[in-house]
Amino acid sequence: HRSDLYGEAGRWVEPLVTYRWPSYDVLFPGLERRLDHEYFGVSSDRLHTVVGAAVCQRAGSALLLGRKAIAVTANSVQLNDGSDVRGRVVIDARGPSRIDATARAGYQKFLGLELELEEPHGLARPILMDARVDQSSGYRFFYVLPMAARRALVEDTYFHDSPDLDRDRLRHEVTDYAGRRGWSVAAVSYTHLRAHETVLDL
Repeated sequence: HRSDLYGEAGRWVEPLVTYRWPSYDVLFPGLERRLDHEYFGVSSDRLHTVVGAAVCQRAGSALLLGRKAIAVTANSVQLNDGSDVRGRVVIDARGPSRIDATARAGYQKFLGLELELEEPHGLARPILMDARVDQSSGYRFFYVLPMAARRALVEDTYFHDSPDLDRDRLRHEVTDYAGRRGWSVAAVSYTHLRAHETVLDL
């Protein structure tokens, strides 16, 4: 959302933007609304290109790709190829590795498929939330980004107490949703899935 970018944030984000739309839709049973706020999409390829170039242009910097951090301290990182990287400060941005059993937390989970369609989808703007779907297993909605005339990212998103993902079922849910919208899927470009811990206000 452009409205989320304050001060210098817009300058940092602008080179990453791959897709942009002037508005988006939210859909609920009995209520539909178009919000005229600019919305951006960033592809992983674009993120890699822009951030990689910025790192390589900085003296004393290097990208170490295709390796995994297996031990991290405040001043060092041990990689799975046996090498060690040391620095004055280490920032660990790998995300949470566990959930405190005493925390009042839950999961936002989603699985998305980038769909190549037989015919144009006809969407002029993203659908950030289509909640006109079954809600029996927790709050749930579909998220749709129209990336080209016959290409769209479709995600099944929901909130739940468990991190488990039934990937096969969710893939079917995504293609079923596309079918209900009248879209015939020609191919799936890639699968995007994640179990994301989010603190819920319970």
